[in-house]
Amino acid sequence: MMPFSTGLMAEFIRYRSALAVYCANILLFGLLLFASWRYSRWAGLVREDGPEGVARSIECRIVIA
Repeated sequence: MMPFSTGLMAEFIRYRSALAVYCANILLFGLLLFASWRYSRWAGLVREDGPEGVARSIECRIVIA
């Protein structure tokens, strides 16, 4: 998906629809990353003995990005 939307953006730089496809693609991958991180925490795949606040920090970084 990323090479397609990046190529579309490079080829049709003046069209807003190309920008919309590119931004939607980045948003989709960000949502998938956030969902997979939440699921991995819920399923117990992340160690709980790590430093305090790391899980929350990762979530904040995903949301900001």
